[in-house]
Amino acid sequence: MEPFKNKVWLSSPTMHGDEQKWVNDAFEKNWVSTVGENINVIEKEIAEFIGVEEAVALSSGTAALHMAVKLAGEKLYGRPKVGEGTLKGKKVFCSDMTFAATVNPVVYEGGEPVFIDIELDTWNMDPEALKKAFELFPDVKLVVLAHLYGTPA
Repeated sequence: MEPFKNKVWLSSPTMHGDEQKWVNDAFEKNWVSTVGENINVIEKEIAEFIGVEEAVALSSGTAALHMAVKLAGEKLYGRPKVGEGTLKGKKVFCSDMTFAATVNPVVYEGGEPVFIDIELDTWNMDPEALKKAFELFPDVKLVVLAHLYGTPA
């Protein structure tokens, strides 16, 4: 038996071009961090590309989800009191087949995840179950769903 011979990798790391050069450059300049020349350049280029004054690079997809949930909560419910999350006491519909990182920001912001069933063929949030959830909880204003394994929800 060979280990991993028949394994289907969820996400394997790959380098196809100048990635190794950029990694080496970051190490040589001691910028293996969430700051530095490379981060400044990508933030500037993204801002120019999408036509805004500034953009912010974050340390992970989880951090990006947290910021998105925080900003959505603030836009929907206003700024929270100091020390409280933007979703304090609010229900948020979330896919029940997902990774913890998708739901954790809801909890970080004081929200209560309400898990919505999935479609058996796509493993994504079931639109009929979501419709029923809105009938049960009509005050919900935020839905966090996952596009699982490359299949759009």
